[in-house]
Amino acid sequence: MKLDRKGLSVLEMMVSMAILGMITLFVFQSYDLGSKSSNINYTEARLQSEARKGFDRMLFELRSSSYNRVTVPAANVLIFRIPQIIDPEGNITRWSGQMEYSLGGTNGDQLLRLDRAADTTDVLANGVTNLQFVKSADPDLLSITMRIAGTSIHGIGLQTNLTGTVDFRNT
Repeated sequence: MKLDRKGLSVLEMMVSMAILGMITLFVFQSYDLGSKSSNINYTEARLQSEARKGFDRMLFELRSSSYNRVTVPAANVLIFRIPQIIDPEGNITRWSGQMEYSLGGTNGDQLLRLDRAADTTDVLANGVTNLQFVKSADPDLLSITMRIAGTSIHGIGLQTNLTGTVDFRNT
């Protein structure tokens, strides 16, 4: 005698649902992992951009300064002057008022540029956790180290480190 079965048994239905559930779980976990990875990459890029913006500004200005016009009164403070007037022979006839780069501002985590002559302060970068200036005399170089930290929306702490050396153009 032949049975004419149409449809699925309860056991077959349960096995199918379990397999479908595992596939769905795998898909959602893959999506969540991809989302977290994308957010971490975005946060790292934002931190690097923030750090680079402030760092490049410092390097640009300090290169036009002179070794003798730069002082480092504390590890995270630098005072300097830049040329303002240069005669036709290329000699600097007038220097700016004192300018300063330092770590401070809101929560003490901002890279600040203070123009003492104009009495203005610019925030060049946020989230700065370390700023260090080291002036060496042989050769006349200035080393700068800066670290910026941040947190992704998933609570993962990230940081970016930049290190550079200033080779002064003027004497």
